[in-house]
Amino acid sequence: MAIFNLRVSPSKNKSADFKFKYIQRIDNFSWDKQEKYDDFLYGENVNMPLFAKENPLIFWEEAEINERINANVFREIEFSLPNELTQEENVELAREFASKLLGNKYVYSLAVHSKPSSNLEENIHCHIMFSERELDEIERKTPEHFFKRRDSKNPANGGCLKRDWSRLSKLYEIRQTWENLANKKLKDKGIQISAKSLKAQRIEALLNEDFLKAELLDRTPINYDSKFLKYSTNEELKDEVIKFYTYSKKIKELKEKEFKFKKQNYKQENELARERYYLSEGIEYNPSNFDIQEKITHFNLENIFITSVDNKILLDLKKNRVKEIGYASKEETVKLKALDTLTKGKYSISLKRLNSLNEIYNQLANKEMFKFKEEKNEIEDYLNSITKNEYFSKKLEKMKENILEKYNLEKIELYKEIEVLENNDYKDICLQFNSKNYEVSSYLLQEAYNKLKILKQEKIDIDKKVLDHKQLLIKDLRKEIYKEFKSDVLEKYEELLLWKKEILNIENIELRNELNQKISKREIGFKNYDLENNINEIVEKQTSELKGKYKELRQVQDSTNGKIKYTELFLAELRGMKEIKAIDSKFKLEQEYERIKESGNTYEKIKFNVKIEKLENNFNRIFDKNSQLQKFDFLEPNKEEKSNYILKLKEEIQEYKEKNIEIMYYLSKNKITDESIKIKILDRYTQNKYSEELNKIKYYENEIKNKKSIEENKVMLSLSKNKVKDIENNFKISEDEIQIEKTHFRSKQIEVFAEIRENKEKIQNCYATIKSLSKPKIKGMRLINSLQNFGRQSDDNKAKKLKVMRSGKILIKDDDEEKLRRREWENSIY
Repeated sequence: MAIFNLRVSPSKNKSADFKFKYIQRIDNFSWDKQEKYDDFLYGENVNMPLFAKENPLIFWEEAEINERINANVFREIEFSLPNELTQEENVELAREFASKLLGNKYVYSLAVHSKPSSNLEENIHCHIMFSERELDEIERKTPEHFFKRRDSKNPANGGCLKRDWSRLSKLYEIRQTWENLANKKLKDKGIQISAKSLKAQRIEALLNEDFLKAELLDRTPINYDSKFLKYSTNEELKDEVIKFYTYSKKIKELKEKEFKFKKQNYKQENELARERYYLSEGIEYNPSNFDIQEKITHFNLENIFITSVDNKILLDLKKNRVKEIGYASKEETVKLKALDTLTKGKYSISLKRLNSLNEIYNQLANKEMFKFKEEKNEIEDYLNSITKNEYFSKKLEKMKENILEKYNLEKIELYKEIEVLENNDYKDICLQFNSKNYEVSSYLLQEAYNKLKILKQEKIDIDKKVLDHKQLLIKDLRKEIYKEFKSDVLEKYEELLLWKKEILNIENIELRNELNQKISKREIGFKNYDLENNINEIVEKQTSELKGKYKELRQVQDSTNGKIKYTELFLAELRGMKEIKAIDSKFKLEQEYERIKESGNTYEKIKFNVKIEKLENNFNRIFDKNSQLQKFDFLEPNKEEKSNYILKLKEEIQEYKEKNIEIMYYLSKNKITDESIKIKILDRYTQNKYSEELNKIKYYENEIKNKKSIEENKVMLSLSKNKVKDIENNFKISEDEIQIEKTHFRSKQIEVFAEIRENKEKIQNCYATIKSLSKPKIKGMRLINSLQNFGRQSDDNKAKKLKVMRSGKILIKDDDEEKLRRREWENSIY
C-alpha cells in the first residue's frame, strides 16, 4: 500500500562508518553473519572523491576522523518505497530521487532493502546517507584537504563548503521532491501520496471542495512509537502494537478501496459528502493526549473507536457484496448481461420493445389491423438470428465464462477481506477495553456520543430524501411527457384517469361494464400512441435516472444506518461496563445540575442530592477519586413540606410503574415479522393507502362469506386486489430493505428497554429520597443511632433489633420472630 513515510535525520554523534556498514549490509551486518540482514536489494556510492574511489568506506571513516567535534558528520534520508511498483522500478525511483536531490554536488551512499513484513506485505525502503559538504569541481586528493575548513579567498587551499541542511526549507524541499517523483511513477496506478500532514491535506481538499477526499482524510495518522519498539522489554506488548498497526493499515486500505469505488460516481458522491460535512458542522478529529493502560498504551484512542466501527461497517459491505454477486451469478442474469455486453445493450432494448408490441398484438381481435407488424417481425428475426448464429453462440458462452470468472475472482478477494475483518484481535477492541482510568473511559463515552449525535442528524436528512425520492418514483411521468405533445393528448389521458376513479364508485353493473369498455378502448389507443412516439422509452429512461439516484441515496442511507447501528451497540455495551456507567451518570447529572440551578425548587434539589450520594459511592470505589459534582444547599424542609414531598414521590413511583406496564404491553402487541415490516414500509411510501386496501380486501371477503351483495363485492374485491398488486409492483421490497427495517426496529427496542431501565432507576431514586426524608433527627443525631444505643443498655435487649421504617415508624423485633412484614408505605403503592 503506497504511503508517504520519509524521515530526515542528522548523525547525532552516530558513527558514520557504522551507519555505512549497516545500510550496505557488510562486515557484521552481512547476511552470512546474521540471517536477518538478508534484505539487501541494491546499493551504490556516488560522487566519491579520489581517495575513496576504490573503497567508499574510507570516505565515511575519514569523515568521522576529520570533521570537527560536535559537527554533523552525515545526514540520512530514510523513506518507504511503494509496493505497487516492481523491485526494479523502485530501485530506479530511489536512484532518480537521490540524483534529483543531490546530483553531482554531494557525496552520498544509497541502499535499498526489501523483506516481507509481519503482515506478508513487502517492506521495501531506501537509505541515503550524504555528506553536507558541497563539491565544487576542485579535486582534493587527501581526506585532510577535503574536510578542511573552507577558504573563501582561495577555495583550492581549503576544504569543501559545508551547507546547512537543518533548515525547514530544506526538509520541505526533500519531502516535496520525493512526493513529485513518486506520484509521477504512481500516476498510471491511480495512486497518490502526499508530503503534507493529514490535517493539511484535508484542509486543502475542503478548499478545493473535494468533500469526498476530505472525508477519507478525516482520521488520525496510523503510526506507532518506534522508540517504544526499540527499547521496550515487553515483547508481548511490542507484538500487540505491531499487530494493531498492521490491522489499522488494512482497514485504511479497505476504506481507500471503497473510496475509489465511489470516485467512479464522483459528482453525486462528492455532493453527498458535502452534505454530510455541513450536517456535522465541519467537526474534525481532536487528537487525545490521554495515557491508556498497558495493554493499549501505544494505541491511539480515535483509532480504537473508529476502527472498531469501521471494521463492522466494512464487514457488512463485503458480506452484502457477496450476496449481490450471488444474485448476479444466476444463469439468466449472467446470460442477459453477456448478451447486452456483446450487443452493446441492443438485446435488452429490442426485447422490451417486442414485449410492448406483443401486449397490443395479443389484445387485438383482428390481427391484420396491427400497425407494427413489420417492426415486430424485424425484432423477432433479429433475436432469432442471435440465438441461431453458431459463431455468436460461442462468443456468448465465452462472455458468460468471463463474467462468472470475474465474479469468482471478486468473491475470492472479498472472502479474504472478510476473513481479515472477522478474525482479528481488534475488531471489538473498543468493547474489550475495561480501564479504571477515568480520563480514558470518559473520552471513549464522549466520542461515542458525539459520533451518534452527528449520525442521527445525518439519518434525519437522508431518510427524508429517500422518502421524497420514492414519491417521485410513483409519480405519473406520462403526464409531463404528454404535455410536450399535443394538448388534447394530455386531456384524453387525464380523462382516462378520471374514468378509472369513477368506476370505483359505480354500483350499477351495466354502467360499470360500459365504462370499463371505454377505458379498455382508450388504453389500447394510448398503447398505440406510445409505440408510435417512443413514449415507453422516454418513460423508462426517466424512471431509470430516478432509480439510479434513489439507489445512490439508499446506499448512503444504508451506510448511515449501519454506522448508527454499530455505534449504538458499542454505546449499549460500553454502558454495561461499570466504569462507563458511572461516567454516563456523571454526564447526565452535570446537565441536570445546570437545569436545576437555573429554575429548580427545593424538592428537585433534594432528589438531586440523593442521586449525588449514590454516584459518589460508585465513583470512589471504581476510580478511587471524587466525581467533583456539587450538591445544592437549601433550608431544611419542615414536617408538612416533607409529608407533601413524600406523597409526591409516591405518586411519581406509581406513574413510572404505569409507564413501564404500558411499554411492556406495547412491546407484546408489536412483535416484528417480515409481513408486518413489508406493510410498514409500503404504508410509509403510500401514506397508509396500502393498509387501507388490505383492510378493504378483508371487508369484501367477509361480506362475500356472509353472502351480502356478492357480485358487487367481488368486483370491489378485485379492484382492491389490483391496487395492492400495483403498489407491490411499484414498490418492490428487497430483502435488504426488510433487514434494514428490522435493524431500525431493534434500535427502537434498545431505546424502549433503555426507557424501562431509566424508569426503574427513577423509581429507585424516589425510594432513596423518601428514605432520606423519613429519617427524623434528634439534636443533630439520627434517631436510629439514639435507639441503637438505648438497645445496648440492657442484657435483655441484646437479642433485639431496632429498625426505622421508611415511613418513619420504629419497630423492635426479636431475632427468632418471623421476617418483618413488607413496609406499610410500600404496600399502599402496589
